[in-house]
Amino acid sequence: MSITIDDAPTGISYLQDDTTSMGNILKCLQKFGIKNAVAFVIGQTAEGNEKILENWLDAGYELGNHTYYHQISSELSAKNFGLSVMKCDSLLREIGAFDKNSNPRWFRFPHLNGGDTFEQRKEFSLILNDLNYRVAPASADIHDYHFDQLLASEPIDDDPIRLGKIYGRYFKVATESIFHYKRIIDASNGTDTPIIIFFHFGLASANKLSEILTYLDRHQTEWLDLSTACSHQLYRDLDTTYGHRGLVSDLIVGHKHKFIFKLYNTFLKYVPFMNEDKLGPRFPYLQC
Repeated sequence: MSITIDDAPTGISYLQDDTTSMGNILKCLQKFGIKNAVAFVIGQTAEGNEKILENWLDAGYELGNHTYYHQISSELSAKNFGLSVMKCDSLLREIGAFDKNSNPRWFRFPHLNGGDTFEQRKEFSLILNDLNYRVAPASADIHDYHFDQLLASEPIDDDPIRLGKIYGRYFKVATESIFHYKRIIDASNGTDTPIIIFFHFGLASANKLSEILTYLDRHQTEWLDLSTACSHQLYRDLDTTYGHRGLVSDLIVGHKHKFIFKLYNTFLKYVPFMNEDKLGPRFPYLQC
């Protein structure tokens, strides 16, 4: 598996202007001896917090471009998309994000949205190629943003029992999600295919990442840098087409799985308590 983390440095897109999350996650990765991780920076929230990003770089980890404004790409013109990428690129260069790194300069589309049409995706790809960026894919979503939004939207710090249950639900969802997506990838590409997980710099992961990594270590997880993971043919093929967007695992789900997911989602309409309550969603990885 390879680790990528979106919305550096503060997770402000989830109403959490918390400058401690990135530092806490950094310490957690170091504790587990994980030497490679890429954090994707939102330029707008990085301004004034450059020191946090520099600490990340000093620890030997990578920074990638997540645009300056974190807008949905399909809603932008090619010109405005390019301006947002270049503005974030300037900030990253100023803090030396690419000075010591021989790996590709990584870019990730906000919300994994690379454009709605072939022509739009091609335009965006050409802009990124001109700036020497490679699009970073993701194949396993651990759905922390659902829980970040919940934790940010309600004053629940005075209810430690419920707070503990929310974090417990998140841990269950995160670990189940990883192996759900791994099964999909393995069924299509073989068990040697690396999984690229992504999450965010928010409260959920800052508080539960240590437990998640402990769980994965017990399953003898091998941690890879993103370049090595992307050397697999599955991800190399994505570099040669403008047709991909979103989670890689969602793109290769077979018709049988899609039919099962459709039945599940229909069931949820009539039994909504099976999926979400005041503790967050139970099975977000089964949505499609």
